[in-house]
Amino acid sequence: VRGRVLDEAGVPIIGANVIEEGIAGNGTVTDYNGNFTLTVSPRAKIKITYLGYGDVV
Repeated sequence: VRGRVLDEAGVPIIGANVIEEGIAGNGTVTDYNGNFTLTVSPRAKIKITYLGYGDVV
């Protein structure tokens, strides 16, 4: 799966954690433009976390 993490103003969030819920060790962080790519299992739930923001699933 590929995606982009932005704040409320549409600014990319650099270094946000993107993980597949329930699968230890399967995660990545967003790049300078807020982009990420992560290989996940079918029907996976993705969790995005960043200091100072609430978690998003």
